[in-house]
Amino acid sequence: MLEVTASHHYTSPFILDAAKLTRVLTVIEDRFESAGVNFDPSFQVTLKNGKRVKVGTLNDLLKLDNTIKNPVTSVEISGDSDKLQAFVTFDDARENNIAIAIRGSEPKIVGELFAEVEEQVERTRVSGWLQKLLGSSSPLFIGFLTAVGASIVLLTFGHRVTTMGLTREAAEQVAQELPKVVTTEDKINWLFDVQRRQFELGGGGSPIDVGKLATWPNFFLALPAIIVLLCLIYMARTCYPHAVFYWGDWEDYYKGIVSKRRWVWGAIIVTLATGVISSLFVVSFQRFIPTK
Repeated sequence: MLEVTASHHYTSPFILDAAKLTRVLTVIEDRFESAGVNFDPSFQVTLKNGKRVKVGTLNDLLKLDNTIKNPVTSVEISGDSDKLQAFVTFDDARENNIAIAIRGSEPKIVGELFAEVEEQVERTRVSGWLQKLLGSSSPLFIGFLTAVGASIVLLTFGHRVTTMGLTREAAEQVAQELPKVVTTEDKINWLFDVQRRQFELGGGGSPIDVGKLATWPNFFLALPAIIVLLCLIYMARTCYPHAVFYWGDWEDYYKGIVSKRRWVWGAIIVTLATGVISSLFVVSFQRFIPTK
């Protein structure tokens, strides 16, 4: 009777190739043999179109078509006997996509086999903040896009508001009137005018003149950030797959993804550098444009 169970689920991107599969099988087979149990593995494979295929050897598994249009989406490795059972599943689900389950009658054997299998599974997992950030449904990525979008608005239009709480144009207008302020009445009127403008900026009246914001200088200021944002969305959707079964057609396909990923990151770096230079130029150029 199998009374002892050790199991765990992971949510993680992974790359599963022939070498890692071989190592997982070797670890399970060695423990089965040390327990005096025959290890007869089986592989349950699910394709993207829902078709299920069951094979009995690793060679047969690697011979299965893993095409681009209909790739492998799940592999369950199982070893079953009266004394010991082992199940390892790799899936493309967004959550709990890796699972380990070991059952047996002896706690020591179950615990040791679980630890060894878990170690091999860890080697298939892809870590790093980029993979976590650019997961297509990652909350981190959604928050990151929000932050980038807010940065575009602030960097492009934030310079229009001064520390006085006025737009740049309004601040320059009241500054030009300051030398004319002589009498007490002039000072009161000037302060009243400043407060009125501040109230209008933060109150019901719209402080943003769309016509003035939609200018070529502002467009070129925002363009690099927009390009970076689009590149990040593109990479999240195409360049960071959550599950990679690295054999068949997907072997060359994934190499192409990695190459594309490097190219896009290079483009982002060039765009950011160009954006910094162009922003400095535009801001400097705007200083020579008289305010209407």
